[in-house]
Amino acid sequence: MTLMQEISKSIFQFVTQNNNWDTVSVSPISIVRVGADAVFPYVLDVVEGDEYASLRLQLKAEGVLSRVTQGIVAKRGGERYFETEGLFSTQIDEESFSISCNVNRDILEQFTENFDAIVERCEQMISALVKQSIELMQEEIEEDETGSAEEAPAPDVSSQALPEGQSNASMKPHSVKEAIIQYLDRKEWNYEDDEEKGRILLRVKLSQYSDHDDSNVFVVDMNYGNDDLVRFQSPMMYKFDLSVTPYSLIASVIAWCQFQYKFLSMSLDPADGELKISIDIPLGKGSIDSSQVERIVGFMVQFTEETFDEWFDDLLHSPQDAQKKLDDTINKHRQQFESKRWVHQFESDLAGLSESKRNELERVLAELKASDEASGNEGAKPREGI
Repeated sequence: MTLMQEISKSIFQFVTQNNNWDTVSVSPISIVRVGADAVFPYVLDVVEGDEYASLRLQLKAEGVLSRVTQGIVAKRGGERYFETEGLFSTQIDEESFSISCNVNRDILEQFTENFDAIVERCEQMISALVKQSIELMQEEIEEDETGSAEEAPAPDVSSQALPEGQSNASMKPHSVKEAIIQYLDRKEWNYEDDEEKGRILLRVKLSQYSDHDDSNVFVVDMNYGNDDLVRFQSPMMYKFDLSVTPYSLIASVIAWCQFQYKFLSMSLDPADGELKISIDIPLGKGSIDSSQVERIVGFMVQFTEETFDEWFDDLLHSPQDAQKKLDDTINKHRQQFESKRWVHQFESDLAGLSESKRNELERVLAELKASDEASGNEGAKPREGI
């Protein structure tokens, strides 16, 4: 079979085993998210490329979301947003958001074996993409609805408060590179500035972390060469032997971590077992300051040390213990949260929208809940790892 046929077969098997998806078409195959928990109708299909085929999860932009996608494209001079990270590609055009997992023959077997986890990963990524896009365009939407003719200011790229004693008014604008260097110089840390690749490399020795080679040096790659965003990432954070630690187990732990930290991206390469983390900060028309760099780097260091003890030490050296801990964690989570908890979280995530648009979405949620109660269903259970 061709790659298109192989992926189509996996989609067909997936939809027959999951009641919250329904078939839209068979040839080419396309399925849609349905049920009381389907606030947005994600569509899952397959797209053919020159050297690979892609599993694509897409959300059509309608209503307020069309304003968001059109605004993103307008900010980029009419060009779509497109980024590739490992096997996954992210795209925003005027009509939709989409996440694609690119598959070739070399990884087809692992892709097929871990299809459900990959679909969950795509759902997780598109949810974060929509949320970040709404936050970026929030001020433009509100300015337009109030009839202001002034150009909307660039949104703040961090929602966290500034350190005590600092204010936005007191912060001088910097280029991304200047902001990074200002922070590193203040900490008196050594770093490497690779101007050709537009990145700064920081190496920090940690006390609660060691990688696959038992090294405690944590590397942060700060890429300042992109005008649209600044990316903080840790390449080769870990490298797993996938014959010892199953890909599906690592992917499940990644999904759980990202459920807790939705702005953090984690990627696992099924070809060589490399795991890395990254945080992308959209720049819009603005920049960042050194205090924001400090918060991001500080979070990455803290996350790395805490999750090493919690998850990755066992994933590297004792996968059976990691599996038991994951099962216990998910079961505890199920017991603690009500079946409708995800709805309240989603309402909270959309709090940044203007009042009229928020009311529109709240009305949709209310209708879904009323329909669910009328049918006598217990409601959707919270899905672990999203």
